[in-house]
Amino acid sequence: MPYLDLTIYTAKETRVDGEQFTREVLEDSLSILAPDLPIYKKTQLRALWIVLLNVARKPKAIFLYSRSKQEKHPEFTANPRGLSNNSIRSVIDTLAKANYIEHTKGESRYDKEKDTWSYESKMSSFKATPVLLGLISNLGLAVEDHPDEIHSMFPNGLVELFEPNIYKWDVIRHRKKRTYTGKQIPYKPNDFTKAVNKEMEDYCRFLNEADIVFKGERYKDIQLTRKFRRHSWSNPFIFGGRTGGYWNEIPKEDYQELTINREAIVEIDYPYSQTNMVYHMVTGKFLEPDDGYDAYQIVGCETKYRSVIKVIINLMYGNSERGVTKAVTDRINENAKKGKKEDLETKQLHLELREELTTNPKGSANWQPLYQAIQKKHEPIKHMFFLPPAIAQIGAWYETHMVFAVAINATRLGCVTITKHDAFLVGQSNEELIKDYRYTTGLIPEIQELVPRIRNWKEAQEFLYNLMR
Repeated sequence: MPYLDLTIYTAKETRVDGEQFTREVLEDSLSILAPDLPIYKKTQLRALWIVLLNVARKPKAIFLYSRSKQEKHPEFTANPRGLSNNSIRSVIDTLAKANYIEHTKGESRYDKEKDTWSYESKMSSFKATPVLLGLISNLGLAVEDHPDEIHSMFPNGLVELFEPNIYKWDVIRHRKKRTYTGKQIPYKPNDFTKAVNKEMEDYCRFLNEADIVFKGERYKDIQLTRKFRRHSWSNPFIFGGRTGGYWNEIPKEDYQELTINREAIVEIDYPYSQTNMVYHMVTGKFLEPDDGYDAYQIVGCETKYRSVIKVIINLMYGNSERGVTKAVTDRINENAKKGKKEDLETKQLHLELREELTTNPKGSANWQPLYQAIQKKHEPIKHMFFLPPAIAQIGAWYETHMVFAVAINATRLGCVTITKHDAFLVGQSNEELIKDYRYTTGLIPEIQELVPRIRNWKEAQEFLYNLMR
């Protein structure tokens, strides 16, 4: 689902000044073509023009936008007209009231009653109805009539680039507070973005021909957009890359309501997900759970602590040795708040393990021998532990590309495979196919070229240094 593009414009718009354009193209036309739209202010007319151009370019798309009460930023390249969210919000509400769009309000990240922030929220969205498409046609904006008239500072594709999110510590409430939500930024297409965009276009075309149904409603006009985060100027597309929306929002307990070509689905993922991807990125080989091998079974640690070891290993990527202990405690306690049985058991096991590692009743647990045992277990990738967070995010980036590579290549075998984060959702008849295929699929050259060579500690340091250039 694309975001509302605030940089969109037409050739006609650039040939007249703003006030003349607003009066001639919109105000006079609306009084005749859409008298039921009470939109008169110049700022609202400009916001309406943005909505019309976005829909004209992608008439079947569901657009995401923010209703947050933020100030306008005319100097920011992604909002050259300096539109405020108030104007956009007002216009969309007016269009929804007059049945020009189907509108769904999002869920706020901030819960006023609990005074808490959530990372699981939904943005507001809208989709054009035939009434709005008719207005666009009457205004002469239909893409089929003028395919070269609508332009944007962003490539019209399925690859998007965003600024990173920035947080600061709130000294009053003692928590991290988001101070700047990453905005979409323009970029010049290169071989990587062109290749990824072409793959995603073919993949979405294949999915739209399939019968993917949730609770009796078929998914239509699927547009999976890959979203990257620019944490580094030297290589802006080396972080992120996941998509969202559609089946990504379905909880596991509702999977029985999801079917692919009238088949019940099964979920398949890579065993030892993050560690497996790091192994493959460093050594070129996967860890396969055969011959009794278990990546989370550590010498000197009882089997019952496996779930705790899993959390520890996953947090050894991107945390210092001193920071891992607190990060593990925080993660386990946070998961336990959800009330799931397995999370509560992991919390209890973590307390028991901590007691075992506490030799002095008045002292703290000594986790260092366990960390050393884990490094010995995973000797080929031990240099990837206790490095800055960029290393953990590179692993997630690589995993995203591998997951999509499997799903996209499976289409060539006629197998409909949809992805959800690091897992595959596939019809039951194709379960064995994907289980085998996930270990034999590689990346296309344009993506493989960006995969960093981190075979030892020295190369890891060189990679991190180059990111800061």
